[in-house]
Amino acid sequence: MRQMAINGQQTGGQDNFAERLAELLVSCNIPWIKINRPTFKRFVHDFCGRGCPDESTLRKFYLKPMYQKSIESIRRELANEWIYLQVDEAVLSSRRVVSVLVGALNGEQPTSYCLNIVELESAANNTLIQQTISNSLAILWPEGIKYDRVRLLITDQASYMTLASSMMKQSLYPKLLHVTCLCHALHRVCEDVRRSFPAADRLINDFKIVFARSSRRVNLLQHHLGKPLPSFPVCTRWGTWIEFCLFLIDSYDQIKDCAASFKDEDCASIQPLLEALDSADTKLELSEIFKLRGLPATIKSLEERGLSVIEQKELIEKEKERLPPRFRSKLEACLDKNPDIEKLFAIEDLASSIRFLFAPLVSVDVERSFSQFKCIITDRRTGFTAENFVNYAVVHFNSFLNQ
Repeated sequence: MRQMAINGQQTGGQDNFAERLAELLVSCNIPWIKINRPTFKRFVHDFCGRGCPDESTLRKFYLKPMYQKSIESIRRELANEWIYLQVDEAVLSSRRVVSVLVGALNGEQPTSYCLNIVELESAANNTLIQQTISNSLAILWPEGIKYDRVRLLITDQASYMTLASSMMKQSLYPKLLHVTCLCHALHRVCEDVRRSFPAADRLINDFKIVFARSSRRVNLLQHHLGKPLPSFPVCTRWGTWIEFCLFLIDSYDQIKDCAASFKDEDCASIQPLLEALDSADTKLELSEIFKLRGLPATIKSLEERGLSVIEQKELIEKEKERLPPRFRSKLEACLDKNPDIEKLFAIEDLASSIRFLFAPLVSVDVERSFSQFKCIITDRRTGFTAENFVNYAVVHFNSFLNQ
């Protein structure tokens, strides 16, 4: 009886089953080649009472319709709305791509949909970015781009992004406001912090040399600490270098005791770490970095979805007040390059200001999209054509928004 009920739910026949199976595989990012395995086919047959389609069948006949269905859903959601765009570039397994996300400006907490992914054959420039944005908007409005509804563009601080937005505003997008990511501005401050404290940076490098590739040493250190070792800092991940410095400050004595226990080992990297830990310059720099402990927390707060523009402004203003003068000037210089953020805060028309109430001032969702796309394009999964990758990635990203 239970098997009959399961079969009875598949009212659309084999085609409906194949469509739902394709949606499941894309949403969970399961490579379609897996369904050709006998174990997978037996599972589908035994528990669904269905014959399992071949992966080539799904790719040829179901991927494109899924993509079109996702785009149609975006069009319905954004019909007659003002919109914002989030645009950024990244390299994914040797593929240089630009991701374009879109959302509604309607006074409610926004949802960013992946509208388009463009693979570039050369380094990004302002002309390519303008063309990418125009092509993406043509997908949203195939009957003709509604330039007056494109009200906000969020990018990083790359010069070609700023130039592209400036040229767009001078031509077809007179109502467009361009805002550069506030998290990126804080990250630029974090980069300046890293350059300003070379002794602390050397300590982190020496620490990585000693512990990065030795599970035995990591286990010993974790025993001394009584907690797991945090991830090593990655310069392109906002605030992680300062976070790791805070870990070193919090666990300084335990790390020093553990490193001292390696003294008798025949390893040339131990002595530089001990010298760095004993250095007065290192201790002085770490004490200065401790004063900047609010930076990573502010970045994480700005990364949260659903913040109003007022909340985002307050976070950046509070951090500006906490920063020492030399780093405050760096943040102010980054914000001064932010073309239209003051115009956004100074909107006088009540109806317009309400529409911008929850406008994102960060490009975090684009970074999230790249994190997902990196799980699609890997060193062991490089057979995607450009079109299939776009179709697959757009469906995959947008599938999370409907859960």
